[in-house]
Amino acid sequence: MGKKRIAIVTDSNSGITQKQGKEMGITVLPMPFYINEQLFLEDITLTQEEFYKKLTEGADISTSQPSPADVMELWETLLQDYEEVVHIPMSSGLSNSCQTAMLKKHGLFLTTKPDKDKHGYGLKSVQKIVEEQGGTVEFDCSANVFKTTVLLHIPASV
Repeated sequence: MGKKRIAIVTDSNSGITQKQGKEMGITVLPMPFYINEQLFLEDITLTQEEFYKKLTEGADISTSQPSPADVMELWETLLQDYEEVVHIPMSSGLSNSCQTAMLKKHGLFLTTKPDKDKHGYGLKSVQKIVEEQGGTVEFDCSANVFKTTVLLHIPASV
C-alpha cells in the first residue's frame, strides 16, 4: 500500500485537543509551557483542568514554542507515511507582535524572547525544508500582521 497523500498538522494553540485531532485526522503538536520552571506539554502532560488549578494557585507560568528539532522530527515521522505535510501554526497575533517578529540581522529573523537559545530558528528551518522540496516561501509584515506564504508543488496521484 502506498503513502497517504497529505498530513495536516497544527499546534495546540489552535484549540484542537489531541482527542479531537485524532478524530479529525489532524496531528496536533503540543505547545510547551513552564509552570514553576517545570516543563509541560499542553494536553499531553497536563490537562486543562490541572492547568487552571495551578493558575488559580498563583503558579509562575510562562509559554514557549516547540523547538525546530521537535517540529522537524514530527515532519520526518509523518513523511514516512505521507507524501506531503501541511503545517498550520498559531497566528502571529497570538505570539510576538509583527514588528518584533520581523527584526532581522544579516537577512535572518531574530527572536525577541528572553530565552534566545530555544527560539528564532523556526522560520529558517521552514524556509530550508520548503526550498529542499522545490517550493518557495515568502515572509511579509504589513498592517501589523506577520504573514508567511508557502507554495509547494503537490504531484497528482498516480
